Amino acid sequence: MTDLQRHRRLSAIVMADVVGYSLLMNEDEIATLEVIKEIQTDLINPLVNQHGGRIVKTMGDGFLIEFASVVEATQCSIEIQKSVLLLNSEDKSKKNINLRFGIHLGDIIETENDIYGDGVNIAARLESHSTPGGICISSAVHDQINGKIDYLFQEFGNLNLKNIKHPIKAYTLDSDAIEAKLNDIEQSYGLFNPKSIDVSAAERPSIIIMPFKNLSGDDSEGIADGIRLTLHSTLIKLPGLFLIHTGTVEKYRGQAPSSEEVRKEINTKYIINGSIQKIGNQIRITIEVTDTDQDQIILSERYDRIIHDIFSLQDEIAFEITKTLGVEFFGLDNSSDQTSTKISAPEAQENFLVGLSHFYKGTQQDNSMARSLFQKVLDIEPEVGRVYGLIGLTYWRDGKLGWSEDKEKQFEKVREYAELAVKNNDPDGIGNILMGNLYLHNKEHKEALEASKIAMDKRPSCPLANALSAEIHQFIGKPEEAVTYLKHSISLAKSFPPWMLNILASSLRDKGDINTSIDAANEAVRLNYGSNKIDALVTLCCNYTGLNMMSSAKSVAETISSIDIRFSVTDYIGNLPYTDKDTLKNIRNALLTAGLTE
Repeated sequence: MTDLQRHRRLSAIVMADVVGYSLLMNEDEIATLEVIKEIQTDLINPLVNQHGGRIVKTMGDGFLIEFASVVEATQCSIEIQKSVLLLNSEDKSKKNINLRFGIHLGDIIETENDIYGDGVNIAARLESHSTPGGICISSAVHDQINGKIDYLFQEFGNLNLKNIKHPIKAYTLDSDAIEAKLNDIEQSYGLFNPKSIDVSAAERPSIIIMPFKNLSGDDSEGIADGIRLTLHSTLIKLPGLFLIHTGTVEKYRGQAPSSEEVRKEINTKYIINGSIQKIGNQIRITIEVTDTDQDQIILSERYDRIIHDIFSLQDEIAFEITKTLGVEFFGLDNSSDQTSTKISAPEAQENFLVGLSHFYKGTQQDNSMARSLFQKVLDIEPEVGRVYGLIGLTYWRDGKLGWSEDKEKQFEKVREYAELAVKNNDPDGIGNILMGNLYLHNKEHKEALEASKIAMDKRPSCPLANALSAEIHQFIGKPEEAVTYLKHSISLAKSFPPWMLNILASSLRDKGDINTSIDAANEAVRLNYGSNKIDALVTLCCNYTGLNMMSSAKSVAETISSIDIRFSVTDYIGNLPYTDKDTLKNIRNALLTAGLTE
C-alpha cells in the first residue's frame, strides 16, 4: 500500500469563493481585501471551528474546507452565508461581498498540506453553479442531510461537470431562502433552568456588576472593562458573596435597564453600576450599589486617583461594598500575594486591563488578542503570577473549544503557563484550575482532586472552579457530589458554556437520575455546535438504551455517526478518565447496543 492510499478517506468537502472577485479587486483592491480578511477572521474561521471542520487552504478569492460530518458542513455553510448577509445589511459603508458554496461527500487523498481527488473537484464545480449568496450540493450530500437541516434545497437537475465522467445530480439553496431565516442564528450560551433541575442560588447576597461606563470621550472602554473585571476577581474570592458570572453581564452592555428589570431577569439582590473618567494620568471612578428589593441606591462613592494606584484602589472599593452589605472582607495585602498580584508599571497596567476586557468577550479573536496583551505585561513585569494563569486559560480555551487544530500542543502550553502561575503564587487560583484539568486529562485523579481543592479555596464563587470539581468527582465515582457542584456552577454563571451541561447530564446519568439527565442532555445538544454535541448525544444514547427505548437510542446513534463518520466506541471510551471500570463497561455496551461502531 502506498502512502497516498493510506491517506485516502471519505469526507464532506466545501468549496467557497468570492463572487466577482476580479471586478471587486479592479475597483478597490485594499477595501476588497480588508472586507475578505474580516469575513475570514470574524465569520468563517469561528464557524468552521464551531462545526468541527478545518480550513485546508485559502486561495485569495476562495476557501477549501473539510468536515467529518455532511450535516455540519452544510449547516456551517448556511451560517456563514447568513452572517455575510447580515454584515452586508448592517454596514453600508463597506464594500458588499457575496460568497458561493459547493458541497460534496466523496473520497479524498490527503497530503501534508492539501487534499485532492474527485471529491474536491466535484465540490469546486458545484460551487460555480451556485447563485451569489447561495449553496449548491450534490445528491450524495442531499441524501445525508434530508430531514436534518431546517432548509429545503431545490432540485437543480443533472449536471455534466468538467472532467467528471458521470452526471452529478445537484440541489440548490438560494440567498432568498437563507435571508428568510436570517434571525434564526443559534445561540452558543443560554439560560437553563428546567423544572426538573433545581439550580437556584445559595442563601447569600447575589450581586451583578454591570458594564462600567466610559466617560472619557476616548478609547478607554477597555480600561473601564478591565477595572470592572478586576473588581469582580476580588469579590469572587469572598465566600460570603454570590457573584453573577461576567458572561451574563454582556447582555446589558449599552443598555440602561431598571433595577426591577434586572431583578426579574437575573434574580439578583444587588446591582453595582460604575463609570470611569480618565484625563492624562488621573482617573475618577464612580460606584453605585442598588438594592433591587427596595429599588434604592445604598452606596454611592467617587474615587479620584492617579491611574498607577488602580490596583490598590480595587481593594478599597471592594471593602466599601462588603461593609455596606455586611459581608466580612479579606484583603489581598499579605506578603505571599503582593508580587503575584500587583502590577506597577503604567503600560503593564493598561495592557492588563484591556487584556481582561478582550478575554471576557469570549471570541476566538479576542482570546488571541488577550493573550498578546497579557504577554506584554509579562515582558515588563515577569513575576505577576495571575497573568501566567490567564495566558494558560487562553490556551485552554483554544484546545477545549476547537480553536486550534493541534489540541495536544495547546494543552502543553496550558501546562507550561499553569506551572508558572502556581510557581509565582497566582492568587486567583487559575493555575490550580488548569493543573486540575490537565491531571484529569492524564487520569491522575488524586492530583486533580488536590488541585481542585486549592482552586475552590481561592475561588469559592467561581463557576469554572466549581465545574472542575464537578468533573473530577464524576470521574472518581461520586456523581452526587458532581451534580451538586455543577448546579452551583450553573447558578453562579446564569449564562454558561454548554460543556457544563454536558458534565451535568452525564453525572445525572451516572447517578441514576435518567429522566433529568435526558432533559439536561437535550438542552446541551441544542446549545452545542458540531462535534461538541457528541458528549451530550452519547449521554442521550446511553439513557435511551437503559430505558429500552431502542428506536430513540438508534436515532441518536445515527446522529452521532452523521456528525463524525469516523466515530469509534473504543476510541471514545478510551478518552474517558473514569476510575470505575463498570461505568465504562455500561457506557460501552449501551453505545454498541444502539448500533455504533466498535
